[in-house]
Amino acid sequence: MVLKKLKRGSKSKYTSSFKAKVCFEIMEGKLSIYEARKLYGIKGGGVVYKWLEAFKQMPAGVILQVMSADKPTTPAEGEPPTALEQKNRELEAALELAKLKNTALEMMIDIVESELQIDIRKKSGTKQ
Repeated sequence: MVLKKLKRGSKSKYTSSFKAKVCFEIMEGKLSIYEARKLYGIKGGGVVYKWLEAFKQMPAGVILQVMSADKPTTPAEGEPPTALEQKNRELEAALELAKLKNTALEMMIDIVESELQIDIRKKSGTKQ
């Protein structure tokens, strides 16, 4: 768990990459908000809800920067990553974002289908 203690009081400040990681796991359906709070020791009741709202409003480029900001450097003596390793990190971050977007779109279709009783998805085996 990544958290930093502030000088005054017992409030703790979580890093933006940690918040993004928790939001990704919740939005992908890997964890519920309650499970995430319990797993990571997040104390505030509405904190994760605020993170999710802020995370949904962020542009994709900012999300990718946040996710890659606190990633560890290469295992070798702290030398800068090669172009291939950097490209790999960017592609992995883009893949995670695409998975998140796909999950969100599927949830949106499910909600619309259930609320409006309209079949949106194409049925297999239809006649042409």
